[in-house]
Amino acid sequence: MSQINVNIVKGRTGGAPEFPSGATVTGIVTATTFSGNATSATSATSATSASGLTGTPSISVTDITATDITASGSVSIGGTLTYEDVTNIDSVGIVTARTGVRVTDGGLVVTAGVSTFTKAADFNGALKESGNPTANTADQYPVDLINGNVYYFSTNGTGAGTLAITYNGGNNVNTFLETGDNVAISVIAKPNSAGYINQVTIDGATVTEEWSSDGAVAPSSANTGAYDLYSINILKTGSNTYICLCSRTKFD
Repeated sequence: MSQINVNIVKGRTGGAPEFPSGATVTGIVTATTFSGNATSATSATSATSASGLTGTPSISVTDITATDITASGSVSIGGTLTYEDVTNIDSVGIVTARTGVRVTDGGLVVTAGVSTFTKAADFNGALKESGNPTANTADQYPVDLINGNVYYFSTNGTGAGTLAITYNGGNNVNTFLETGDNVAISVIAKPNSAGYINQVTIDGATVTEEWSSDGAVAPSSANTGAYDLYSINILKTGSNTYICLCSRTKFD
Protein backbone atom coordinates (compact mmCIF):
# COMPACT_ATOMS: atom_id res chain seq x y z
CA MET A 1 0.00 0.00 0.00
CA SER A 2 1.34 3.41 -0.96
CA GLN A 3 1.02 6.56 1.14
CA ILE A 4 0.76 10.11 -0.14
CA ASN A 5 1.44 12.98 2.27
CA VAL A 6 0.00 16.25 0.94
CA ASN A 7 -1.69 19.32 2.39
CA ILE A 8 -4.18 20.06 -0.39
CA VAL A 9 -5.71 17.86 -3.09
CA LYS A 10 -7.21 19.54 -6.18
CA GLY A 11 -8.56 18.25 -9.44
CA ARG A 12 -6.33 18.42 -12.53
CA THR A 13 -8.57 21.03 -14.17
CA GLY A 14 -9.04 23.02 -10.97
CA GLY A 15 -12.32 21.42 -9.88
CA ALA A 16 -13.00 18.97 -7.09
CA PRO A 17 -11.21 15.63 -7.29
CA GLU A 18 -13.32 12.53 -7.82
CA PHE A 19 -13.15 9.28 -5.91
CA PRO A 20 -15.06 6.83 -8.14
CA SER A 21 -14.37 3.90 -5.83
CA GLY A 22 -15.23 5.82 -2.67
CA ALA A 23 -13.15 7.15 0.18
CA THR A 24 -12.53 5.80 3.67
CA VAL A 25 -11.88 8.38 6.39
CA THR A 26 -10.98 7.34 9.93
CA GLY A 27 -10.97 10.85 11.41
CA ILE A 28 -13.42 13.76 11.36
CA VAL A 29 -14.68 15.20 8.09
CA THR A 30 -15.43 18.94 8.17
CA ALA A 31 -17.31 20.46 5.26
CA THR A 32 -18.91 23.83 4.61
CA THR A 33 -21.67 22.14 2.60
CA PHE A 34 -22.90 18.58 2.41
CA SER A 35 -25.06 16.96 -0.26
CA GLY A 36 -25.94 13.50 -1.41
CA ASN A 37 -26.29 10.41 0.78
CA ALA A 38 -24.34 9.38 3.86
CA THR A 39 -24.52 5.89 5.34
CA SER A 40 -22.70 6.65 8.58
CA ALA A 41 -21.97 9.81 10.54
CA THR A 42 -20.78 10.40 14.06
CA SER A 43 -19.99 14.09 13.79
CA ALA A 44 -20.68 16.78 11.22
CA THR A 45 -19.74 20.43 11.50
CA SER A 46 -22.27 21.56 8.89
CA ALA A 47 -24.68 19.66 6.64
CA THR A 48 -27.39 21.07 4.39
CA SER A 49 -28.74 17.75 3.12
CA ALA A 50 -28.39 14.20 4.46
CA SER A 51 -30.30 10.96 4.18
CA GLY A 52 -29.75 7.34 5.14
CA LEU A 53 -27.82 8.14 8.34
CA THR A 54 -26.91 5.20 10.56
CA GLY A 55 -24.80 4.69 13.64
CA THR A 56 -25.18 6.85 16.77
CA PRO A 57 -24.70 10.45 15.62
CA SER A 58 -25.60 13.53 17.65
CA ILE A 59 -27.46 15.90 15.35
CA SER A 60 -28.55 19.46 16.11
CA VAL A 61 -30.96 21.12 13.69
CA THR A 62 -33.26 24.12 13.72
CA ASP A 63 -36.28 22.64 11.93
CA ILE A 64 -37.35 19.11 11.02
CA THR A 65 -39.97 18.36 8.38
CA ALA A 66 -40.87 14.68 8.13
CA THR A 67 -43.71 12.45 7.03
CA ASP A 68 -43.23 9.92 9.84
CA ILE A 69 -41.02 9.93 12.94
CA THR A 70 -40.53 6.80 15.06
CA ALA A 71 -38.71 6.94 18.39
CA SER A 72 -38.00 3.80 20.41
CA GLY A 73 -36.98 5.81 23.49
CA SER A 74 -38.07 9.00 25.20
CA VAL A 75 -38.62 12.30 23.39
CA SER A 76 -38.07 15.53 25.33
CA ILE A 77 -39.47 18.80 23.98
CA GLY A 78 -38.55 22.05 25.72
CA GLY A 79 -40.80 24.28 23.64
CA THR A 80 -44.30 23.95 22.22
CA LEU A 81 -45.46 20.74 20.52
CA THR A 82 -48.18 21.31 17.91
CA TYR A 83 -49.98 18.35 16.37
CA GLU A 84 -53.31 17.62 14.72
CA ASP A 85 -54.10 13.94 15.29
CA VAL A 86 -52.90 11.65 18.08
CA THR A 87 -54.26 8.52 19.76
CA ASN A 88 -53.14 9.06 23.36
CA ILE A 89 -51.71 11.97 25.34
CA ASP A 90 -49.78 11.32 28.56
CA SER A 91 -48.64 14.63 29.99
CA VAL A 92 -47.09 15.46 33.36
CA GLY A 93 -47.86 19.16 32.87
CA ILE A 94 -50.71 21.26 31.51
CA VAL A 95 -52.40 20.25 28.26
CA THR A 96 -53.85 23.22 26.34
CA ALA A 97 -56.21 22.73 23.41
CA ARG A 98 -56.86 25.80 21.25
CA THR A 99 -60.22 24.79 19.81
CA GLY A 100 -61.70 22.46 22.44
CA VAL A 101 -61.42 18.85 23.52
CA ARG A 102 -63.76 16.22 22.06
CA VAL A 103 -64.11 12.85 23.82
CA THR A 104 -65.84 10.38 21.49
CA ASP A 105 -65.53 7.24 23.62
CA GLY A 106 -64.56 6.21 27.15
CA GLY A 107 -65.61 9.41 28.92
CA LEU A 108 -63.55 11.94 30.84
CA VAL A 109 -62.20 10.86 34.26
CA VAL A 110 -60.63 13.34 36.70
CA THR A 111 -59.07 11.56 39.68
CA ALA A 112 -57.55 14.52 41.53
CA GLY A 113 -57.71 18.29 41.73
CA VAL A 114 -60.54 20.72 41.05
CA SER A 115 -62.15 20.97 37.62
CA THR A 116 -62.74 24.64 36.77
CA PHE A 117 -65.17 25.85 34.10
CA THR A 118 -64.87 29.59 33.43
CA LYS A 119 -67.61 29.54 30.78
CA ALA A 120 -70.98 27.83 30.51
CA ALA A 121 -71.21 24.03 30.82
CA ASP A 122 -73.77 22.24 28.64
CA PHE A 123 -74.80 18.75 29.80
CA ASN A 124 -76.92 17.01 27.17
CA GLY A 125 -77.14 13.69 29.01
CA ALA A 126 -77.75 12.56 32.56
CA LEU A 127 -75.84 14.27 35.37
CA LYS A 128 -75.09 11.87 38.22
CA GLU A 129 -73.72 12.69 41.67
CA SER A 130 -72.92 10.48 44.64
CA GLY A 131 -75.35 10.70 47.57
CA ASN A 132 -72.63 10.29 50.25
CA PRO A 133 -74.55 8.08 52.71
CA THR A 134 -73.27 8.56 56.25
CA ALA A 135 -74.40 8.33 59.87
CA ASN A 136 -75.26 11.35 61.95
CA THR A 137 -74.93 11.63 65.71
CA ALA A 138 -77.66 12.87 68.03
CA ASP A 139 -77.03 16.52 67.20
CA GLN A 140 -74.40 16.65 64.43
CA TYR A 141 -74.84 16.29 60.67
CA PRO A 142 -71.29 16.62 59.23
CA VAL A 143 -70.92 17.78 55.62
CA ASP A 144 -67.46 17.81 54.02
CA LEU A 145 -67.82 19.53 50.65
CA ILE A 146 -64.87 17.66 49.16
CA ASN A 147 -67.18 14.62 49.01
CA GLY A 148 -69.84 16.38 46.96
CA ASN A 149 -73.05 18.31 47.47
CA VAL A 150 -75.65 15.60 48.23
CA TYR A 151 -75.77 13.88 51.64
CA TYR A 152 -77.98 11.16 53.08
CA PHE A 153 -77.91 10.70 56.86
CA SER A 154 -79.09 7.18 57.63
CA THR A 155 -79.32 7.36 61.42
CA ASN A 156 -82.66 8.30 62.98
CA GLY A 157 -82.72 11.80 64.40
CA THR A 158 -83.17 12.27 68.14
CA GLY A 159 -83.50 16.03 68.60
CA ALA A 160 -82.30 19.44 67.40
CA GLY A 161 -79.20 19.11 65.22
CA THR A 162 -76.49 21.20 63.55
CA LEU A 163 -75.44 20.92 59.91
CA ALA A 164 -71.65 21.32 60.22
CA ILE A 165 -70.12 22.30 56.87
CA THR A 166 -66.36 21.93 56.31
CA TYR A 167 -64.04 21.23 53.40
CA ASN A 168 -61.27 18.68 52.93
CA GLY A 169 -61.25 17.36 56.48
CA GLY A 170 -61.10 20.71 58.27
CA ASN A 171 -62.17 24.34 58.51
CA ASN A 172 -61.23 25.17 54.92
CA VAL A 173 -64.47 26.41 53.35
CA ASN A 174 -63.29 30.03 53.50
CA THR A 175 -60.14 29.03 51.58
CA PHE A 176 -62.02 26.81 49.13
CA LEU A 177 -64.59 29.45 48.14
CA GLU A 178 -63.78 32.73 46.49
CA THR A 179 -65.91 35.79 47.24
CA GLY A 180 -69.00 35.48 45.06
CA ASP A 181 -68.91 31.67 44.90
CA ASN A 182 -72.08 29.74 45.67
CA VAL A 183 -72.52 26.18 46.92
CA ALA A 184 -75.86 24.33 46.87
CA ILE A 185 -76.20 21.42 49.31
CA SER A 186 -78.99 18.84 49.51
CA VAL A 187 -79.41 16.90 52.76
CA ILE A 188 -81.75 13.93 53.25
CA ALA A 189 -82.35 13.10 56.91
CA LYS A 190 -84.52 10.65 58.87
CA PRO A 191 -86.47 12.62 61.49
CA ASN A 192 -87.97 9.58 63.29
CA SER A 193 -90.57 11.99 64.76
CA ALA A 194 -87.78 13.48 66.88
CA GLY A 195 -84.83 14.82 64.87
CA TYR A 196 -84.53 18.07 62.92
CA ILE A 197 -81.82 20.50 61.79
CA ASN A 198 -82.18 24.04 63.10
CA GLN A 199 -78.64 25.43 62.80
CA VAL A 200 -75.83 25.65 60.23
CA THR A 201 -72.13 26.15 60.94
CA ILE A 202 -69.37 26.84 58.41
CA ASP A 203 -65.80 26.08 59.44
CA GLY A 204 -67.07 25.60 62.99
CA ALA A 205 -68.64 29.07 63.25
CA THR A 206 -72.37 29.72 63.37
CA VAL A 207 -73.93 31.66 60.52
CA THR A 208 -77.21 33.54 60.25
CA GLU A 209 -79.63 31.34 58.33
CA GLU A 210 -82.55 32.59 56.29
CA TRP A 211 -85.32 29.96 56.34
CA SER A 212 -88.03 29.85 53.67
CA SER A 213 -90.26 27.34 55.46
CA ASP A 214 -91.66 26.79 58.96
CA GLY A 215 -92.76 30.43 59.21
CA ALA A 216 -89.43 31.77 57.89
CA VAL A 217 -87.68 30.64 61.07
CA ALA A 218 -85.52 27.65 61.86
CA PRO A 219 -87.41 24.38 62.47
CA SER A 220 -88.39 23.85 66.08
CA SER A 221 -89.99 20.43 65.84
CA ALA A 222 -89.54 17.16 64.02
CA ASN A 223 -91.43 15.77 61.06
CA THR A 224 -93.54 12.70 61.74
CA GLY A 225 -92.80 11.34 58.25
CA ALA A 226 -90.01 9.14 56.98
CA TYR A 227 -87.65 11.75 55.49
CA ASP A 228 -86.78 15.44 55.45
CA LEU A 229 -85.06 17.22 52.57
CA TYR A 230 -82.97 20.24 53.52
CA SER A 231 -81.78 22.58 50.77
CA ILE A 232 -78.91 24.88 51.74
CA ASN A 233 -77.48 27.60 49.49
CA ILE A 234 -74.30 29.32 50.65
CA LEU A 235 -73.05 32.50 48.97
CA LYS A 236 -69.70 33.82 50.12
CA THR A 237 -69.81 37.63 50.36
CA GLY A 238 -66.41 38.18 52.00
CA SER A 239 -63.80 36.55 54.19
CA ASN A 240 -65.68 34.14 56.51
CA THR A 241 -68.91 35.96 55.61
CA TYR A 242 -71.83 34.16 53.96
CA ILE A 243 -75.48 34.40 52.99
CA CYS A 244 -77.07 31.10 54.05
CA LEU A 245 -80.48 30.31 52.55
CA CYS A 246 -82.20 27.23 54.00
CA SER A 247 -85.42 25.33 53.54
CA ARG A 248 -86.93 22.07 54.81
CA THR A 249 -89.37 19.92 52.87
CA LYS A 250 -91.24 17.26 54.83
CA PHE A 251 -92.08 13.90 53.28
CA ASP A 252 -94.78 11.87 55.01
